[in-house]
Amino acid sequence: IRLAGLATTGGAKLFQITATPTAVCSSEISPLAPKVARHAFERIAMDLARAFLDNEPVPPQALRPDRRGVVRFTSNGLQYTYAGKPLMLFRKASVKPRWAWRRQPTTPNLWQFVDRNVHLMLEVRFLE
Repeated sequence: IRLAGLATTGGAKLFQITATPTAVCSSEISPLAPKVARHAFERIAMDLARAFLDNEPVPPQALRPDRRGVVRFTSNGLQYTYAGKPLMLFRKASVKPRWAWRRQPTTPNLWQFVDRNVHLMLEVRFLE
């Protein structure tokens, strides 16, 4: 997966990273980015590759949606939340360290990444 980060003001490229689910293949990060952000950007690229290139687990059939139509379960140390009809991946989060991907229900091609450890929040919009 190839990921580029653009500043919301002016559109300057902050980073461009190519990654697989297991490795960063190439990484061009603006020298203005702080060191903690450089590592976070690379981890985010690998997380995106895992989320969208790896096969995501299917909710166990024994689980039924709650009254809001949400199914939650844990697999391989990650917490998954599915919602909607048909069920779609809505949120993927780690237990430790705390981070999460969250899909915007009204805009399915928009995901938000939140990492409270480094006070980082990104929006990822998939182009059609």
